[in-house]
Amino acid sequence: MFLLEAQHIKYYVQDRLLLDIDQLQVYKDARIGLVGRNGCGRQRYCKF
Repeated sequence: MFLLEAQHIKYYVQDRLLLDIDQLQVYKDARIGLVGRNGCGRQRYCKF
C-alpha cells in the first residue's frame, strides 16, 4: 500500500536544482533518508 505516489518532481532553491525524480513511491512504514556531503544543507531543505 502506497502512502505517497508522485511523478515528475523537480525542486529548486533559487537557481539550484535539488531534486529531480521521475517517479516516487513511499510505502507505509518506509524510512527515507537524504544523502549528501557534510555542510550541503540536507536538514535545511527537509521543510519542503
